[in-house]
Amino acid sequence: MKRKADAMAESALNANRVRRGQGETVALTVRLPKSDWMRLRQFAMVQGETLQTLAVKGFNRELIANGKSPLGGDEE
Repeated sequence: MKRKADAMAESALNANRVRRGQGETVALTVRLPKSDWMRLRQFAMVQGETLQTLAVKGFNRELIANGKSPLGGDEE
């Protein structure tokens, strides 16, 4: 049998899940070691791109390689 605190915590967690992704644009978090983030940031600067653009290009490359349509956003 669940304790009341556990039930309340689970309810709050479920409420947060329901609210996620409701807007036209949503955020995506990628966790990296700081050294990798610094390398990617430097690479993006040298390429004249943002990390956002590089990420979308990478996602699109994988989607296309697997027979899927690329993302439809304007950050390509």
